[in-house]
Amino acid sequence: MTGHVYQLKNRQNTFLVVPNAADFKAVPPELAGQIGEVVPFKTIDLDHPAPLVGADPMEIRKEIEAQGFSLVAIAFSIVSHKA
Repeated sequence: MTGHVYQLKNRQNTFLVVPNAADFKAVPPELAGQIGEVVPFKTIDLDHPAPLVGADPMEIRKEIEAQGFSLVAIAFSIVSHKA
């Protein structure tokens, strides 16, 4: 399964993943209103079990199969390493 990833313009590090490019009909209207504008980010292969940064592709796939989309928020933390 291919996942088309869109970045939310109004929420940093939050992404909407849908199985078909620019097809957001599975997203409920009230959620679509909260999501606002999205920008194409990348296309990913959800059949490959390798972990993505901050997200499990198998979990994203399960959500898409269950509800037609996946909304992913990624939390980053900066860790310093001393040499």
